[in-house]
Amino acid sequence: TRVGQTTLDIVSTKPLLVRPQTPRFFVAGDQARIGTAVNNNTDQTLRVDVSLEGQGLTLQGDATQTVDIPAKRQAYVTWETSINPDAQRVDLVMRAQSQDGAYSDASRPPQGTLDQNGIPVYRYEAPETTGTSGQMTAAGSLVEAISLPPSMNISSGQLDIQIAPSLAAGMTDGLTYLKDYPYSCVEQTVSSFLPNVVTTRALKSAGLSDPNLEANLQEQVNNALQRLYNWQNPDGGWGWWPAQNSEQKSDLQNSTYVVLGLLEAKDAGYSVSQPVLDRGLAYLRSQLQPVSGLTDPQLLNRQAFVLYVLARSGSADVSRAVQLYDQRQNLSLYGRAYLMETLYQVDPGDARIQTLLSDFTNAAVLSATGTHWEEKEADPWNWNTDTRSTAIILSVLSHIDPNNPLNANAVRWLMSNRTNGHWWGTQETAWTLMALTNWMEASGELQANYNYAVALNGDRLGGGIADQASLRDTFDLSVPVAELLKDQANRLAFARDDGPGNLYYTAHLNVYLPVDQVEPLDQGITISRSYFRPDDRSTPVTQAQQGELLYAQLTVVAPNDLHYVMVDDPLPAGLEAVDQTLQTSPQNVTPQNYTWDDLSTSGWGWWYFDHIQMHDEKVSLSASYLPAGTYVYTYMVRAATAGTFQTIPPTAQEFYFPEVYGRGAGSQFVVTP
Repeated sequence: TRVGQTTLDIVSTKPLLVRPQTPRFFVAGDQARIGTAVNNNTDQTLRVDVSLEGQGLTLQGDATQTVDIPAKRQAYVTWETSINPDAQRVDLVMRAQSQDGAYSDASRPPQGTLDQNGIPVYRYEAPETTGTSGQMTAAGSLVEAISLPPSMNISSGQLDIQIAPSLAAGMTDGLTYLKDYPYSCVEQTVSSFLPNVVTTRALKSAGLSDPNLEANLQEQVNNALQRLYNWQNPDGGWGWWPAQNSEQKSDLQNSTYVVLGLLEAKDAGYSVSQPVLDRGLAYLRSQLQPVSGLTDPQLLNRQAFVLYVLARSGSADVSRAVQLYDQRQNLSLYGRAYLMETLYQVDPGDARIQTLLSDFTNAAVLSATGTHWEEKEADPWNWNTDTRSTAIILSVLSHIDPNNPLNANAVRWLMSNRTNGHWWGTQETAWTLMALTNWMEASGELQANYNYAVALNGDRLGGGIADQASLRDTFDLSVPVAELLKDQANRLAFARDDGPGNLYYTAHLNVYLPVDQVEPLDQGITISRSYFRPDDRSTPVTQAQQGELLYAQLTVVAPNDLHYVMVDDPLPAGLEAVDQTLQTSPQNVTPQNYTWDDLSTSGWGWWYFDHIQMHDEKVSLSASYLPAGTYVYTYMVRAATAGTFQTIPPTAQEFYFPEVYGRGAGSQFVVTP
C-alpha cells in the first residue's frame, strides 16, 4: 500500500470489490478529486452503479455514476468535490451495485479513531505564538495587555500562563552531570565539586539543607581535594593531568581554576590544606606579567582571571588591576567581568565600576529568549564560550548590581540553553550553576515567603503561596481563546504581597490565524518552502501531474543561535511524503542533501536536523541546536491525488520559547490527472 491510500486488499474473491483511494486528510477549501477502484472479479461483464455519500464536503456533480466493467477487470470512478469550510471531518461511504442486483459492495475510508470516523479536516490557518515574561521582586500588581487581531475571526488557540517562585528546581541535573563526568583531569576534578559546594552552601543558608546530599558531597569534596593535593607541582601550580612518571608542566589557567576551587571549598566549611593553598597563590602571583607587555587578548583575559582569584583570596594586586582597566577595550566581556569584581573587592565605590557596568549594558543582546552576551572573538585557550561569558557576567552583576534588570533576563536565557538539564561541557555548566546560585542568593528568592494571584479581565484564575516548601514548584494555567475579549485588550494581572523572593511569570498566546489574511512572519526565524522537479532545482513549481515525484525544499534562516528548534512543513492533501529509508522507495532521485558539491545551490546545515518524522499531513524536523546561519533541508514528495489544495504555511519555533517563531507563506498546489 502507498501512504495516504487505502489499498490493503491485495487479493480477494469477492465478486464486486470497492477499493477507495483518497487522501488521509484534507484542508478546508480543498477542491479534491475523490476516487475509487471497483473490481469485477466475476466471469462476466457487469454494469455497475457507483455512488458516493459524504458528510463535510459538497459534490460538484452527480453522486451516482454508471460504468461497464469487463470480467476480471476494474474501473476507476472519480467525483469532483469541495471540502466545506466548517467541516471537522469528512465521512465517506462508497457503494457499488450491479444493475442486475446480484452483486454489491461498500467501503468507508478510513475508519479513524475509535470515537471518530472519517478523514480529518485541517483549517487553512497559521499557528502564531506571542509571548511575554517578567518578574516581580516586590509587593504590588502588574498588568500585561493581550490583544487579538480585531479584523480576524480567531476561534481556536489558548493563553498559557506559568508562574514560578524560584530557579532552584532547574539546577539538579547540571550538578549531577558534573559529579558523574567520566573523565578526571585537573579541570574536571575541580568542576565536579566547585558548583556543588557553592549551591549546597546557598541552599543550606536558606534552610533547605539535605543531610544525605551534604554527607555525599562531603566525601566527594574530600576525595577531590586529596587528588588535587597529590597533583600539585613543586612550583605550586597544576598541569592538565595528574603526573605519572614525570611532572606535568604547570598551566596558569588550570592552576587559577584550582585555587578558586580551594577558596570556595574553604569558605563552605571544608577542611582545605593551607600550605597547598598558599603555594598555589604564590604560583599565581609569580605568573603575573606587566600589563604593557600583554598584547594578545587571551593573555589579558587570563591575567584578569588571575587578578580576580587573588582578590577573592584577600590579596588583590591593585596596581595591576588599575593598569588592566586602562586596557579594558582589549579584554573580552568576561575578562571585564573578572576585572569589575576585582575592583569591587578593593573598593566598592570605585568609579571605574560604573564604566564597566555601562559596557555590559551596551553589549547586551536582547531577544525574546532573554538577555545574553556575545564575544567579538573566541577565546578557546581560556575555555570560554558565549554561554560561559553570559554566566560570568551574570554572576558578577548579581553581586555588584543585583537590581539590574538585565539579570533576570540573563537567567531566563541561560535556563533555556540547556541540553538534558546541563550546558555544553564542564566549564559552561560549572559557571552557569554558580551564576544561578549567586543570583538566587542576591535576589533573596531562596527565602521566598509571599502570596500571589493571577486574574484575567478582573476574574481570578488562581494563586498560591511561595515559600520554602514550594520553591521547586510551578503553577500552570490555560485559558481557551474563545474566552478572551475580541474587541478590546485583555488584562492579565499578576499580584503578590510583601515578603522576600521573586515571582517569575510567562504568558504565551497560541492562536491560529486565517492564512489568506496574514503575511509571512519573522520573529527570530525566517522560513520558506518551495517545490522543484528533480531535473530543475532553480525553478519552483506549484503544479504537478498525478504520480510525479518532486523535491520539497525548506529554507530556514536563524539570525541568532537557536536551541530546541521544531519545524513543521504541512503537506498539500494531494501530496505524500516519500520515506527514502524504505527499500521500496525510489533511490535514483534521492535529494542531494548529502553531497558537498550541492551546497552552493542548496545551502548547508541539513545535518543539524537530527530527528525527522513523516506524518500524513506534515513533515516535522527537530534540531537541538542551530547556530546562526542559513539551513536547507530537502525531501521527496509524490503527487498522489488530483485536485486544487490549500497548502498551510511552514513554521519554525524554539520549543521552550515559542515566541521565537517564523512562519512562511501559504499557497495553493494543483495536481492534474
